[in-house]
Amino acid sequence: MTKRHAALGAAIAELKRSRAQEPEANAEFALAHVLGCKRTELSTRQATPGPWQRRFKAIIHRIAGQHQPLSYALGCQDFMGIKLKVKAGATLIPRPETDELVAAVLGTIKTRWPRTTPLRLLDVGTGSGAIAIALWHFLHRHRQIDIVATDISSAALAIARANARNTGAHVRFKHADCLATRSIGNFHAIISNPPYLTEKRWHRLTSGIKKWEPKNALVAADDGMAIHKRIIRQAKNRLAAGGFLALEMDPQQGPQLRHFLESHGYGNVRIVKDLQRRSRMILADYDGRV
Repeated sequence: MTKRHAALGAAIAELKRSRAQEPEANAEFALAHVLGCKRTELSTRQATPGPWQRRFKAIIHRIAGQHQPLSYALGCQDFMGIKLKVKAGATLIPRPETDELVAAVLGTIKTRWPRTTPLRLLDVGTGSGAIAIALWHFLHRHRQIDIVATDISSAALAIARANARNTGAHVRFKHADCLATRSIGNFHAIISNPPYLTEKRWHRLTSGIKKWEPKNALVAADDGMAIHKRIIRQAKNRLAAGGFLALEMDPQQGPQLRHFLESHGYGNVRIVKDLQRRSRMILADYDGRV
């Protein structure tokens, strides 16, 4: 048995003893991370020199001993093919549902504006910068694009700026509470994955999420819709003619958010389902500005 196989077996056993979720998968992802390969390449990966065993043990300890989610233990998460830095207590771990929010925004942009139209996009509550960075990577080769991203957390903005530098994305980051800054102008699209859990839902989350993920990025007042409503009110004054707003939400919030959007002058409100057939995103147009 090679050192690598022995280390992997010991890691799986440690994770099982700690009752960590998916011990085999987590151990394999962690080992692939320190070896610099894909999980599917572990069986064919050649012996690697260097202190990989010490790094591997440290990651396994963070998962087993400290109950950190895998992404925080690794310090990174893949989002739409882009490797992003994440930090416990500072940024959320990007979820697959947010991939779908980005896809919905890209689809709307494609059908609404020709490639010759210079676009300005705003990502509110950017966290790790996942949405803004992904939009830049998917759009910049074909369009002239200006992307601004805001967050109230200085710690999150530090991570987001590092991610932009590491991935080559040109995003302008602003420290702001939602859209509460006058220096950002108007936009063709305003996008956000705001906090949308209630306190009741928060208490039902796993201990790993509650211990390590920033609560203020997950939980909001007013049945989880307080931040949505702030963005909806503020975005009216920041959307260019023909612009649209795109928000991630809890599946149960759709009817109330639709009513709130329409009562504030938005039109063409549409709810988009995620791959699990749950109402996960709400998009709306605002034509009140010229």
